Formats: sequence, structure tokens, C-alpha cells
Amino acid sequence: MVVTMNAFVEPSNQAAYLEAVRPIMKAMRENPENLFVVVSVNPTDAGHIRIVHGWKKDSKWFGEVCEKNSIERLGIF
Repeated sequence: MVVTMNAFVEPSNQAAYLEAVRPIMKAMRENPENLFVVVSVNPTDAGHIRIVHGWKKDSKWFGEVCEKNSIERLGIF
């Protein structure tokens, strides 16, 4: 399964956003089910950041993991 996330941030906040998502991407890469995580910054659309991540498992598994992590770590969902 591949997930593509597009974020649109103020160009002046781009570096701070990339720094803020760094630990999240690191945690994704360390997950044994992760195949890859790629970040790209659009050179012609200031503030447009794309994060693409691939997983060995399907979308049902991904949803269950996201829900579990939200409840355990953030106390939400």
C-alpha cells in the first residue's frame, strides 16, 4: 500500500514543518512493515510538500495501527 500526503504550508514555515515531521518519518522508517518514506518539496509551488510512504500491509492494517497509535499516544480518536 502506498500513501501520498500533500501539505501546503506558508513558504516561510517550510523549514520548520520539515523539521517537525522528521521524527514521524524516522518512526515510519523504523517500522518493520515500512518499505519507504520519501519527502519532496515542489520547486514551482512554494510551500507544497509531499510525503509518500509505502507499506507491506494493506489499508485495513494501516487504519488499525493509526487508530491504536492515536489512542495510546495522543489519547484521541
